[in-house]
Amino acid sequence: MPLTAKRRSTGEVICVLDYEDPRRDLPADDLVCPHCGEPMILRAGPLRAAHFAHRRRCAYEGWYERETPEHRAFKEAVWRYLNRAPFWEEGRVELEVPVPEARRVADLLVTFPNGWRVAHECQVSRIGLGELRARSRAYLDAGVDVVWWFTRERLREARKWLPEWLLRFQGVILEAYIQLVREEPRSL
Repeated sequence: MPLTAKRRSTGEVICVLDYEDPRRDLPADDLVCPHCGEPMILRAGPLRAAHFAHRRRCAYEGWYERETPEHRAFKEAVWRYLNRAPFWEEGRVELEVPVPEARRVADLLVTFPNGWRVAHECQVSRIGLGELRARSRAYLDAGVDVVWWFTRERLREARKWLPEWLLRFQGVILEAYIQLVREEPRSL
């Protein structure tokens, strides 16, 4: 469920979270994917969280997994947190940014004025050590540092192998609770 789209008319990348009433405020025929350029539609309603969807398949589809409502909420919570947190607010915080060198779409990417880039990955689904290493290595090989955010449940599962690997890898792992970093729920 992409949260970003681009206005075809202006080239401006927009985030659905920035709009109180996206249906009213966003022109339906002016939205394209900021990555592949294909037309997008806005989906929003009383039972559906606002997001964008491709009319056709996206060329970047294989670079990320399908998103659950829980993952979307987690990603939104981290986005809100990073935009107001000391240190991170110094950079430009963007949602769903392709990192072609890593063949990944980062959940969030913070780019600092000096060019330093840090991907933030929100892990809601199960992930094994091998997959975590491979994704982290892909980002690092692309010159992008990575911060992993785990839900409480995923962190509990990962504790079996996480501490040893973390010490060797010297990465950063954060445990986050949606309730702590979320402001008011918008439309979950």
